[in-house]
Amino acid sequence: MSASGKFNKSKTREWHENINVSIETSLLDVSDPLEWLDGALSNGAFVLTHALDGVNWGRIGNRQKVFSHNIAPEIAPPLHRNTLQQMRVFNESWEYFFWRVGKTWHVRSIVENPAEDMAVVAYAAMDEHHLLWGIEAERESNGFSVLKDGAQGLRHVIPLGSSNISSTQRAALLVRHYVSSYENGVQHIAMSRLINLEVKSYDQ
Repeated sequence: MSASGKFNKSKTREWHENINVSIETSLLDVSDPLEWLDGALSNGAFVLTHALDGVNWGRIGNRQKVFSHNIAPEIAPPLHRNTLQQMRVFNESWEYFFWRVGKTWHVRSIVENPAEDMAVVAYAAMDEHHLLWGIEAERESNGFSVLKDGAQGLRHVIPLGSSNISSTQRAALLVRHYVSSYENGVQHIAMSRLINLEVKSYDQ
């Protein structure tokens, strides 16, 4: 932020002056996020999970779900309810974020331009890309790519085609930060959500 408390609107970020958002936070009304996911398979979205034994990317839609483990089980661990810690399900319109507190699951939904019967808050917002490591594609399968980076050959599996990925065309996670102001006028990030996974030009 600048000395005036205003966010710098740099060329690497896209600024939105006014986005209508509906936000709800509650206890999860099913046993765990994987059960919730089974009921959301008709919605096209990306999935990002963090578990005690590793990370899985996923994609859902058309009554199907595919995860990194299904593509490369030697790299990504299987998903287990007892080791899962967080899960984000997202697309350009919404995100559902699940997190565990002890044995209890919580969920926060952020829906942009919601239905008329939903409570709405207007936010300014700032988008930025977070580059993912991986500049060499080992293989591609079912819309997923196995990416490798570094002399040690570290690998991960993402739900994105690899045809354009290189040292200057990087896989990137698009993140949106919703900006609010304190009473003294200083702006701050009130919350953030994931929007998309895409290829982004990158000048080294």
